[in-house]
Amino acid sequence: MLRLYHLLLGSILLVLIPLGAKFVLPQFSPPKEVKSPTVAKLPNPNEENIWQKILGNAAAPANWQVAACKGNAPLLCVSSKEERLGTVEINVYPLANNEDFQKKLIAAGIPPGSQTDYQSSKYQTQVLLALKAWVEDQYAVFAKDRQGKYGKIQF
Repeated sequence: MLRLYHLLLGSILLVLIPLGAKFVLPQFSPPKEVKSPTVAKLPNPNEENIWQKILGNAAAPANWQVAACKGNAPLLCVSSKEERLGTVEINVYPLANNEDFQKKLIAAGIPPGSQTDYQSSKYQTQVLLALKAWVEDQYAVFAKDRQGKYGKIQF
């Protein structure tokens, strides 16, 4: 015959078993290896802004100014009539630390670890394909990351 304490005990077990599975069982499984993301080169206080080296004469719409931001952060400042409209950040990723781009190079037909001259006309098409694929992936990640904060945006 089913007694009240049987129902009470069954109810308690019904609640505690899923909680135990959620909190206790993970302690017995091996820890997951967390893959750290590729980190861009941080600005060195003794270096100049990288945009100063690569910008040259930048074309901009009328009444706009485009110049490297003050300081050593890798930022390009875009302004109009003394009002900052926005900034553009550039990051430098060494090839050895960028596994995603290495995979894109392999997919484009450039063997891993080869001493390839990437500026050679022989490899320019393959490098361009790999760069385009990598940039598409980066844009997709960037847009997804910003979607929650900015809503529907387009890059």
